[in-house]
Amino acid sequence: MKPLHFFICVLVLIFAYSCSSDDDTGPRSEEEGVLIGTWVRTEAFAETKTESVGSTSISTSTGRDFEGSITFNSNPNTWIADWSAYFDIATQTTFGDITFPSDTIAFFDEQSNSGSWSINQNGQLVGLEVPVGEQYEGSLDQAYDIEIVNENRIILSLEYEIIIIDEDLDIEIINTGFGRSVLERK
Repeated sequence: MKPLHFFICVLVLIFAYSCSSDDDTGPRSEEEGVLIGTWVRTEAFAETKTESVGSTSISTSTGRDFEGSITFNSNPNTWIADWSAYFDIATQTTFGDITFPSDTIAFFDEQSNSGSWSINQNGQLVGLEVPVGEQYEGSLDQAYDIEIVNENRIILSLEYEIIIIDEDLDIEIINTGFGRSVLERK
């Protein structure tokens, strides 16, 4: 269960950070133009599946009690996030024919995190680098799809896969997931 909670935390952190440097002095895409400004998170949802030797865990996380904001700046493309939220996490872990449910509440407090961001050729927000832990080797290819609802509301969504080799236990852990955050202009 410990690796599962770790991956849920990683997924939630994904929505607190965004970004990679890209010195863009040319015309802005529609996504870039809309993204500039200060946003508050109004909804967040994530689903995570973790598979390892003989077990599968599926978790759903729903955010609530959002506070703070994230600001996307231009020239240079930088961001700063100072926000927090509670996440209700429901997990079903299966070992063979036996399933164990569990419910958890997690609090995530991201204070004064910052970085740089860019929009790739597919119109996705890219550049997030989230470590998956010193004891693990893994990578996270992060590219947020941006759905522009209107100039004051956007939806960021992300699908990912992380393959972790736990050398202490000599096992491979495969973690896949989907996350979605709704942001509204402050």
